[in-house]
Amino acid sequence: ELLEKRGESIHCRHILIKPKIDDAADLKAIEKLSEIRDSINNKVNTFGYFAAKYSDDKESAKFNGLLGTFEVGQLEKQMLDQVYKLEEGEIGFPKRLEVGGREYGFHIVKLIKRIPEHTADLEKDYAEIKKITEFKKRERLFKEWVNEIKENIYWETRI
Repeated sequence: ELLEKRGESIHCRHILIKPKIDDAADLKAIEKLSEIRDSINNKVNTFGYFAAKYSDDKESAKFNGLLGTFEVGQLEKQMLDQVYKLEEGEIGFPKRLEVGGREYGFHIVKLIKRIPEHTADLEKDYAEIKKITEFKKRERLFKEWVNEIKENIYWETRI
């Protein structure tokens, strides 16, 4: 049961390009992302088209660059600073993004929608409420299944 939704959520996409580690490759990645951003803004093609074609983030590329909806507190400071300045529908300039270990890349982010803090409403928040409800139900069923298995298994503890 979701009684209240706190904080602010954002819904966004990104295109990530991971260059080889040298200054020339970094500059080339930034230039490519700038060209892509300009092409999208000039309506040459959509953000989703370019994400699917060029993004090195293969998971989000499958979904046209879609990252999903995030609570503001879920985002790293680096990403939050970039997204927070954007208006809905706006695409940010290329920024460096650490992707784990010593790897990094450059990406552009499009803010699809900003969802202000509000009390949960069944009509507006149906999809989110459904997702939470399904997760809770799966969790409950999994716990029941584990308990059923525990009852039917012989356990012996030896010291």
